Amino acid sequence: MNHPLVITEPEDLHKVIDAIHDRWFDLDKIQFEAGTSVLQIPFSESYDRGWKKFMFWRKDRHGFRYEFSLEIKHVTKYEISDTAKVGIYNFGEIKYDRKGKLIITTGIPLGFTVYVSRLEVAVKETGD
Repeated sequence: MNHPLVITEPEDLHKVIDAIHDRWFDLDKIQFEAGTSVLQIPFSESYDRGWKKFMFWRKDRHGFRYEFSLEIKHVTKYEISDTAKVGIYNFGEIKYDRKGKLIITTGIPLGFTVYVSRLEVAVKETGD
């Protein structure tokens, strides 16, 4: 992916889901910039790049490589309920309602809701 995928219409959200489905992200790597209202979720394209090492050793997640980022703009707030306490999750679906709520589902149960004033979601290559 050389050019970022950017969507602003709910009917295009499937393009983002296709790009991120089953990709892995670490809750500790999520960043929210209040000044710009941008939530960035770095993620890895491959299951094998660090995840197996993390699962078997669980000592260190630093070897996990994040080549891409899911960027959600116009964020007013977000909520994460990490009851499983795993730390690293894989993307499932993203659902959006016209009231400005994005619900991110994962393969391992995680409550992840992002509230936006308008829809703008991007998938970008980070090069990390």
